[in-house]
Amino acid sequence: MEINRLANSYGGKIHDAKKESIMVELSATPDHIKSFEELLKPFGIIETSRTGIAALQRAGT
Repeated sequence: MEINRLANSYGGKIHDAKKESIMVELSATPDHIKSFEELLKPFGIIETSRTGIAALQRAGT
């Protein structure tokens, strides 16, 4: 599947794949994500969600 190949080349993770839909997780810079989304437009993006920058503290620090 072309979307799988694109996701892998961008470092994305496939979380759910069905005949008519696929869910991809991509953690990257905004420009990298925008580039990925542009490549997916011909497939018909139904929904996207961005969390923005997030930081987590390490345990014990």
